[in-house]
Amino acid sequence: MDLILSTALSSITFTIYLFKKNALEELKNTKPFPCKPTSTSTSTKKLGKINNVVSTTNKETTTIIDNSNSNSPLFEKLEKDITYYLEGIVSPINDSEFISCTNSKKKAVILKNIIKRHTVKWSNFWKDWIPEEEVISINGQSVPFNVTKDNQPQITIPKIPIQDIMLLDLPIISDNYISQNKKSIMKSIMDYVNGEKFSGIENTEKGFSFGQPITVIGKFKQPNKDIISSSSSPSLPSSTDIIDTSSSLSPEDLIVQSTNLPVMVTNFNDEESYCVISYRTFKEIVEEEGKSVNKWKWIFIGSTTIIGGVIAFRIWRYYRRKRRAEENQQNEELERLTNNNNNNDQNLPSFLDMLRDIANWLLTDEIEFDFTPSYRPHTPITEYIPDPIPIPPETTSTNTTNNPPTSTTNINTTQPTENSNTTINNNSSSSRPEDNNNNNPTSISPSTSNQDPKITNNTNSSTTNDENVCVICLTEKREYAYLPCRHLCVCRNCVHYLEKCPLCRSPIHSYMKIFS
Repeated sequence: MDLILSTALSSITFTIYLFKKNALEELKNTKPFPCKPTSTSTSTKKLGKINNVVSTTNKETTTIIDNSNSNSPLFEKLEKDITYYLEGIVSPINDSEFISCTNSKKKAVILKNIIKRHTVKWSNFWKDWIPEEEVISINGQSVPFNVTKDNQPQITIPKIPIQDIMLLDLPIISDNYISQNKKSIMKSIMDYVNGEKFSGIENTEKGFSFGQPITVIGKFKQPNKDIISSSSSPSLPSSTDIIDTSSSLSPEDLIVQSTNLPVMVTNFNDEESYCVISYRTFKEIVEEEGKSVNKWKWIFIGSTTIIGGVIAFRIWRYYRRKRRAEENQQNEELERLTNNNNNNDQNLPSFLDMLRDIANWLLTDEIEFDFTPSYRPHTPITEYIPDPIPIPPETTSTNTTNNPPTSTTNINTTQPTENSNTTINNNSSSSRPEDNNNNNPTSISPSTSNQDPKITNNTNSSTTNDENVCVICLTEKREYAYLPCRHLCVCRNCVHYLEKCPLCRSPIHSYMKIFS
């Protein structure tokens, strides 16, 4: 729909532009009017006789016009259907043919009177009083007149109809504005309630007065060469031609033909003929028409640009949607391929895991390959970790029984060795607690029960300390447990150096500190 409207607007503006351009070309091709040479004093006498004839139009009269100058070079220079222009001054045909202005003492030949009523109305949209004007009446009138150049009449313009006067661009002769200042309080209140206030009356008079410059553009015709007479006239000299046409001509036509000058063809509504009467000069008229042509040219260019913009926007939007669809399709395909690759990678061990397994195989005697994914399950800190099984003290008793004590010093000397053996064999001894407990009653000798209480207490305390010693360095206290096997067996210094639990040889995922 927008494309159709833009095309229609462009077509209308292009048509107006061509019409204005053709009018401008015709105006530029207009020729200047061939001016009439200076005439003799006999023309003044002829005009005096014609005035007497026009003043007695109700009676049968005789008009005698000498046509000795009808074949003058001026009429021979005028070409038919050729547009001329003439810049001159308004002059009357005779002193009695004029129009009196109402508001001034000027005498006009073309007069247009416009009466306007000015009011102020309240606007609900703007929330303010907006001035408005209304034309009450408009009328116009004209009389035949001459256009003079170089103090010599050149052409005659006949009476112009009132509908053509409304189309003319006339200068302002007088502008009188009568305002209504005095109002009663009741009238003001009523105007405020009605939302309309009366301001005043404006009377404008436009037209051409005597001695005012005028520019005429149009086609001209030759005047009537006949001599008008009546049947009651006396005999005339043989040097003149007599034709009886008094009943077929109006007084205005008689006045126009009496001037013996070229008459302007006033066809303002005819599109084929270019007819202009203006107070501007010919150069100003051409410049004004050129501005109008340029205005319509830029309007046409703007409308064409709008059409081009609409078409370009449609094309750009089509290709943008097409490109987005292709990009979305490519992204979906790429995402599908990426998901497939990720699924395949999750099923295979990573390269770093393989390198780690190879290094462990080279550094250790056992060959173990971990093909599980590098995922470490989360183990909560609050999960229960069982206490390590204490080492029973039967080894010390057995050794004491097998080796009879010779002295107190000898018992204390052999104690570290026994403790070290107990620590090394902690895994084997703790794995079979039932067997050790069952053998305890049979392995206890009477000599052990009869030992000194101090020696027994020292042995128990050393055994308890050995149970809490790190299995790696054998010096620090056990504080960290490996996950997920939950073996509490290393200190804070050795916890970072192992990859497998020293007790069960299972892979270490994480570790945690135990507070006892």
